[in-house]
Amino acid sequence: MVKLLTKVALAACLLMAGQTAFAATPWKKGAFETKKYRNLFVEMGYSKKDVDAKLQEVFNDCFYGPNKVYFEVGDSMGYVSDIKNHDARTEGMSYGLMIAVQFDKKDIFDRLWRWSKKYMQHQDGIREGYFAWSCRTDGTPNSPGAASDGELYFITALIFASNRWGDDTGINYKAEAQRILNCTMPKEYDAPQRPGGFGGFGGFGGFGGGQGQGQQQQANAAPQKAKMYLIDPETKLITFTPDGGGQTYTDPSYHIPAFYEVWAKWADDGRSDYWNECAKKSREFLHKAINEKTGLNPDMCQFDGSEMQGWGGRRNASNNFRYDSWRVPMKTSSTHKASTTSWISTAPTAPCLKKTRFLAQVDSANSAIPSDLLPPQQQPPCSAATTRAKSLSMHSGTPSTNHSKMATSMPTTTVSFDSSPSCI
Repeated sequence: MVKLLTKVALAACLLMAGQTAFAATPWKKGAFETKKYRNLFVEMGYSKKDVDAKLQEVFNDCFYGPNKVYFEVGDSMGYVSDIKNHDARTEGMSYGLMIAVQFDKKDIFDRLWRWSKKYMQHQDGIREGYFAWSCRTDGTPNSPGAASDGELYFITALIFASNRWGDDTGINYKAEAQRILNCTMPKEYDAPQRPGGFGGFGGFGGFGGGQGQGQQQQANAAPQKAKMYLIDPETKLITFTPDGGGQTYTDPSYHIPAFYEVWAKWADDGRSDYWNECAKKSREFLHKAINEKTGLNPDMCQFDGSEMQGWGGRRNASNNFRYDSWRVPMKTSSTHKASTTSWISTAPTAPCLKKTRFLAQVDSANSAIPSDLLPPQQQPPCSAATTRAKSLSMHSGTPSTNHSKMATSMPTTTVSFDSSPSCI
């Protein structure tokens, strides 16, 4: 997926090349009120046709072209491959789902979901509902543990699919999302204590001897009672992994407050207040995790935003701005609420965001979800043509019209790309 995201970023750069400085004036009202879906590239002078064509070209390259990352299996399944490592990962699979639902590619979405459910998702046991973070391309699991950000995207993409296509077309998307949500609630299990490992990805151990808050390693100790959870119950922040040492710290790039607000509004799992609180705590955490002088964030850190202790590794390892860290500026620009419009200019991320000017100019007053990702009863009357998915709403914001309903906290900008999991 890194290759896909690089292409999207390059597409944005090509569109922006040769342009003079462009100051995007924040809208006072978002698309939920205006029922208009903002397209900054068009405002810069590019034609909507050219912008649509550029993003469609990127989609075609990644899903259909000779260098594609999407591969179909039989007549009903498909997977997104990490080409370099010759495997399929929950990041790539869940990002693929998010891209498919926003491009209105139901066949691709359903194929990816069937593959994910068959080969990645645990159907019973202590990890029921969670997904093995890495599988071979034939479906053989490389590791049974989950990486928490994958679950975030699976859930949100399924909710969007439910809102767009309904739940009576062969897959009950909302029921699948609700099952994952229910399974991610804290549950107790007998945990074998193993030193080493990768913080829950491959077992229950820590990572390179490092310790998160509260982590204790006991070699050759008898099993002891432990709990598994996606969200840390005390801090209400997402874990690096739901089990083992990985549940004692977090990854700043896993924080997508807007997703929790989508769950609060449409998951119908009886936890709306809880998910809204998680969104609030996640935003507060991002302030703490960003260095005030540099505007940069570590790869991983404690729940209070401080550095990992005893982490070891080359050059302080994951306490540095590294691979996952690149995702944070894009995500912070994508998760503002209209009630905190000044967040970008005052947040510790501002220095970093200002270095990526097109991100710094976006605020949540412009945020929206395309109307056909909303439940049918919440969509405005419009023609079939205008309800068709022609946009990447949450992160890349392909142009579209008549989009409305719900200015959660995701800006509709054609230049805010997520380099994670996320969608393009």
